[in-house]
Amino acid sequence: MLEQRSQILSANVSLGVWLNDEWQVGAGITALATLTGDVNITADELGRFNSTSAQNLVTKAAPIVGVQWSPNSMPAMLVGLGVRGKTSSGYDLRVSSDFGSVVPIELPQMRIAGTPQFEPLSANAEGAWTLPAGSPNNTLKLIAALAWQQWSKYPLPTLNPVASMPAQPSPDFHDIVVPRAGVEFSRGWRRLRLTPRAGV
Repeated sequence: MLEQRSQILSANVSLGVWLNDEWQVGAGITALATLTGDVNITADELGRFNSTSAQNLVTKAAPIVGVQWSPNSMPAMLVGLGVRGKTSSGYDLRVSSDFGSVVPIELPQMRIAGTPQFEPLSANAEGAWTLPAGSPNNTLKLIAALAWQQWSKYPLPTLNPVASMPAQPSPDFHDIVVPRAGVEFSRGWRRLRLTPRAGV
């Protein structure tokens, strides 16, 4: 969405379990942090400027769940469904100043805030079908997937630094549906295996 993306640090933990020969389930969490804090700028009687700051990292976690089904009656078929919660990483710093008589004007409080990293709530369904392709060592896999992504919840990338500024227009993002398709051919030859793939 944005040309320049800030560097982020995320943490991901997940676990998958075989329930039986047909069903697998998994769950996990992904976590990002938002930087919050205050910066105070003052001037002493000699005209020297000083600043003090207090900053905190507030962690936001989102769930990830998935299920996969491969029926014993149709071992060539594989169906999966996954849901990923919304995650975002931002910053929210309030800057206040008190220059006394050094600067004869009073500056308003400023707020430096925005959301440089955003991943929407998404639901993904995918199916795969594996077919024999000539010999037992050759297979052809067909894959189709459909994903729904809740981009309508994308906030403004940056907020106005001064509350009295005119409100920014809404970015008017909307939810989208993303279809995907792929094909994979696997050919075995002695101790080698070639697997070209293509997708759209």
